[in-house]
Amino acid sequence: MPLVQGENMRFKIAKIAAAMAGCVFSERNNGEVLWVTEGCVETAIHFLHACYRKPSMAYNHYSVEEHKHTTLASEENVMRLMAGLGSRAVTFVDGLLDSGRVDVIDILNLGGVDREEAQRIMSSLIALRAIRKWGQYYVKTQAFTALLRKLVRRWRVKPPGPVI
Repeated sequence: MPLVQGENMRFKIAKIAAAMAGCVFSERNNGEVLWVTEGCVETAIHFLHACYRKPSMAYNHYSVEEHKHTTLASEENVMRLMAGLGSRAVTFVDGLLDSGRVDVIDILNLGGVDREEAQRIMSSLIALRAIRKWGQYYVKTQAFTALLRKLVRRWRVKPPGPVI
């Protein structure tokens, strides 16, 4: 579970900024209103950066690793790999979208390729971070699933041409 989620960060900053304002007695109307200044917000942001960047927290390292799980190594190379299946590309992509897990047999059946080529495609998908190990199986990453959906929409209009 990530510590920082973009949609919640503004609330975290607001709470810390309010606490900072309270610490320095930033108030209005004879203490009836807590006054959060721009300086309090900047200090809150600086405080969060300092916390998350500490080597003992290792959040920078965690963020880099998490980012790898949510992005493809090269979208262009994945698209080239899919288009390389020629006339079977649309069927292959549709089949992958319907499949929860991915293995060499799926690639063999959907791609109409031999076992050696299926293994090469599987290895390429792993290297491109399109699929990853989940227990005993390989599953599609979110980024790969999104790309597959994009390809289906595009190829239903115009099927892939020859790979250059």
